[in-house]
Amino acid sequence: MANIKTWSTTAASNNSTAPDGWPEGMAPSDVNNAAREMMAALRTQHEDASWIDLGDTPTYASATTFTIAGDVTTAYAANRRIRATDSSTLYGSIVSSSYGAPNTTVTVVLDSGSLSGSLSAVALGILTEKAGPRTIDGDLAVTGDLPVTGDVTVTGDVTVTGGIVAGAAIVGSAGNEVDSGLFAIKGSDESVSSTTLQDDDDLSFTLAASSYYHVTGMLRITCPSATPDFKFAFIEADGTWQATYIYASAGTGFSANAGAFGETMTSEALPVSATLATVFTFDINVQTAGAGGVFKLRWSQNTSDATAVTLKAGSWMKATKLA
Repeated sequence: MANIKTWSTTAASNNSTAPDGWPEGMAPSDVNNAAREMMAALRTQHEDASWIDLGDTPTYASATTFTIAGDVTTAYAANRRIRATDSSTLYGSIVSSSYGAPNTTVTVVLDSGSLSGSLSAVALGILTEKAGPRTIDGDLAVTGDLPVTGDVTVTGDVTVTGGIVAGAAIVGSAGNEVDSGLFAIKGSDESVSSTTLQDDDDLSFTLAASSYYHVTGMLRITCPSATPDFKFAFIEADGTWQATYIYASAGTGFSANAGAFGETMTSEALPVSATLATVFTFDINVQTAGAGGVFKLRWSQNTSDATAVTLKAGSWMKATKLA
C-alpha cells in the first residue's frame, strides 16, 4: 500500500503505477483503485497522527546518535519528540542536530533504552518539548528517581519514592528556592548487612572541575542492635577537602559528639544506638582539580552482624558551588 511518506511534494512526481500513484493515461479501472489506496493511506496516518514519518533512512552511529543523508536540521530541531523503530520502539527527544556534508547527525536523549544497529526508521512528534523551566500546577508524584537538569516549579506537594538529584533550582510554591546547587535526598530506606563499604543508592552528585564547593548534609541511621554501628566514607577522587561532623542519638538527653576528616580518609565509624536513631550532620569544603568527578557517600556496618544497619529515607546532602 502507498504510504504518505513516499508521496512527493511535487504533484507531477506522484505518477507511480496505480494504485500507488496517478500516472498520466491511467486506465479508468485504476482510478477507483488509486482513490481507495489514497483513502487507506490517509486513514493509516490519521490513526498515528501524533507522529510524522518523513521517509528518511536513519543510519546508526552510537547509542544516542544517528545520521540522515542531506541537511535535515530544520525538521530535526532540538527538543522535538522522536520515535525510533529499533529492536523495540524507543521514544525520546532530540538534543541537537548538525549538518556536515553529506549527512546530518542527530543526537537524542531517550526515555529508556538506547539506539542499536537495528535502527530502521524514525518519526518526528508533532509536538516539541518546552525548553527551559517547567511549572507543574498541582502535586508531583514520582515512583522512581527524578533527575532534574533545569528548574522545576511545583505549586503542590512533591512525593518521590526514589531519590532526587537536582542540577538546578527546585522552587516551592512561594518562589523560595529549596536548593540552588546540587541536591540529593533518599526517597526510601536502604539497609546493609555487610562490612564492605558500598555506594549509597541516592546520595551522590557530580562536581565540576577546578571549582570550590560547600557540601552539607544530614544522615539518620537506625539499627535494632548496638553491635554493627555505622562505617562511612566520602569519595571524590579528583579533589582535596576538609570536613567536620556532628553525630548524636536522638531522644531524651540528646548529646552531640564531633569529629573531623579529610580527603585521605579510608573510613570513619559512628556508634549506633539499639533504641534511638543516630543523627549525623556534616559540613565539607571541597576543592576539585582539573577533572572534577562524582562526590558520593559510601557506607556499611562497622562490625559484622546479622542485623542490618539502615540509612533512613529523608537523609540528604547538598553542594553549593562557591567558585
